[in-house]
Amino acid sequence: MRCVGGGGGKSLAIDRVLSISQQLPQPIEQLIGKKLSASVYENYGCNEIGLIASRSPLSHRFHVHVEHALVEILNDDDSPCAEGESGRLVVTALNNPAMPLLRYDTGDYARKVSSHCECGRTLPSFDQLFGRYRRLAHLPQNTWLYWDSVSRALAGAQLVDIKPVRQYQLHQKSESYYQLRLVLRGPVTSRLEADIRQAWRAISTVAPARLDIISVGKIERTGKKVQDFISDLLPS
Repeated sequence: MRCVGGGGGKSLAIDRVLSISQQLPQPIEQLIGKKLSASVYENYGCNEIGLIASRSPLSHRFHVHVEHALVEILNDDDSPCAEGESGRLVVTALNNPAMPLLRYDTGDYARKVSSHCECGRTLPSFDQLFGRYRRLAHLPQNTWLYWDSVSRALAGAQLVDIKPVRQYQLHQKSESYYQLRLVLRGPVTSRLEADIRQAWRAISTVAPARLDIISVGKIERTGKKVQDFISDLLPS
């Protein structure tokens, strides 16, 4: 690899490359390894827990750091997957006494495999990390611009205006109609509502979607989590 700088180009010897944040497709991994003449490594983790598993240097399976986390691959009815079956990847964190996470649903899907690996490790393992299933890509144009406008208006609100809001959820009822559901401990200030509506109208000056701001007693869970955005237009 050539590195061009003020002192002229010089060669850098790269032995290993670590992939983080995004899932790395195998063809891209092979291309990177070939171009850089280096071994490519990938770990698995999440912001809420940290590093959960590391991939074997001799296979594409991930070995779980059992001193740090417990990983389960579950069917839709929460029963454990058998070896070779794919299902939801849930994690129980073991090193956070301040905020325990029990069977935290990562939203990822993986395949349960035998604990015996050619590298010699016998840790619990999974592979075929399919990544998060995103039905959201099928939503109508401007959906995320509308959601972003609400999110930014709430994030930028003054403390006195946001203080009554305990929870919020944007519900897309149709392509042209949304509801902003608020769980409140006091009335919404006129300034906060005006800021939200101003940001909303800025998305489309031709025919903005209708937005109703309503107060609700509770926001129901979707699956295992409380979602800040839901849509009636998501495909099954």
